[in-house]
Amino acid sequence: MIEKYEGIVLDAYLDPVGVPTICAGLTRYFDGSPVRIGDECSEGVCRGLLELQIKDTLLPGLESIPGWNYFGDIRQAVLISFAWNCGFNFYGRPGFEAISKVLRKGAKKPEIYRSMPEVISLYSKVDGRYMHGLGVRRQLEGESWEREDDGIMTFVAREDTYLKRAAI
Repeated sequence: MIEKYEGIVLDAYLDPVGVPTICAGLTRYFDGSPVRIGDECSEGVCRGLLELQIKDTLLPGLESIPGWNYFGDIRQAVLISFAWNCGFNFYGRPGFEAISKVLRKGAKKPEIYRSMPEVISLYSKVDGRYMHGLGVRRQLEGESWEREDDGIMTFVAREDTYLKRAAI
């Protein structure tokens, strides 16, 4: 999903806010050194860097989100994309109160997750300025999030069972 939104660019370029960027949105290499204009990577190196960053840096932070293990592949991919773009440890941090609240409360009341597309769209600005590209990305992330929604399900036992009659 990240490649879908970021694309892979093999030569370093300045992103919309002027930060040197390469591959699928990398601004720093694994050793912590910043990307510099003039840097070049092969497609294989870019994919390898992306996979390592996701596995070693991004996923450990996301796995602490309540309910993470109950999300399907699509919702996890949306949160990976969001974290890649907004910061690996966004959950619970200042500036991310709205999305953190939905994730925290949704773990107990899944119907709250239905507000995620609207909430995720709030993160379409940089320094208070709306960025069209981020708006499109957030819309696509919201639409993807909704694809995993099965709706609210209610289960009713058609006949009495031992568990239905058991004292709790």
